[in-house]
Amino acid sequence: DERSCYEVDTPLLSKRACIDTHIDLFEVSISEKETGYLHSSPEYAMKELLSQGSGDIYQLSHVYRKNEQGSLHHPIFTLIEWYRINTSYNAFIREACEVITLFIGPQPYETLSYEDAFLTFLKLNPFNASKEELIDCAKKRDIDLSSDSKDFILSQLWALFIEPHLGKKALSIITDYPPSQAALAKIHTRKGKKCAERFEIYYQGIELGNGYHELDDPQELKMRLDIANKERVSLGK
Repeated sequence: DERSCYEVDTPLLSKRACIDTHIDLFEVSISEKETGYLHSSPEYAMKELLSQGSGDIYQLSHVYRKNEQGSLHHPIFTLIEWYRINTSYNAFIREACEVITLFIGPQPYETLSYEDAFLTFLKLNPFNASKEELIDCAKKRDIDLSSDSKDFILSQLWALFIEPHLGKKALSIITDYPPSQAALAKIHTRKGKKCAERFEIYYQGIELGNGYHELDDPQELKMRLDIANKERVSLGK
């Protein structure tokens, strides 16, 4: 509120499902003939407002994600989501850190690229390493990932052997993810490599949030959603 970001309240229930390969939604019977979905984030509805000229907006909302249960996950949780129209990518990252410190107190920040994190903790370059090299890295740590895709292997190596080290002495800001992990972020070039203009913030080995420079190319957006849908089908979803 102090920074002129306008609070909005969008519906929890939607007639259409958002598309994310690994997030499953709760279905709700709207009527005998119609099914709806509880949202996994207010993202789509907020983007509708942005497209109508709302300007900078934020929302503090309950969100619902099926099959998420564990020490760090719950099927219902509270999420803050916000969007800035006229700000730089780096300024937005700083603001995200500042929001987090409202809850955990002042913290120093450190920035590490996705590539540098792999090189630091696993001595592997995730952009250049072959699938076989990644499988071998996992096997040396008693994990067999030989039947999985390269992206899945990267995500498993990240979760098991990199994440636990992040955010120990400062908030860790991870940037420049591979294009295959871009979600709905724009792609830019860093050190001659195409990277997603996306970040995640870690504290004590736990990811507290993520954000990105939003993709605004409708053709590219449709292509990514089509790919996500095909991946869901391949997983039996």
